[in-house]
Amino acid sequence: MLFHSSIQKDLGRSFGAAIVVFATILKMILAMPKLHRTEGGS
Repeated sequence: MLFHSSIQKDLGRSFGAAIVVFATILKMILAMPKLHRTEGGS
């Protein structure tokens, strides 16, 4: 039981880290066109 809960905890931690990384990449991808637009336009 203790072993199972430790595995679950570790999975949750790595899952949270993966979500943070994914969100950061997604933000960068979404911000890219805006950055290019401000550089090229106006």
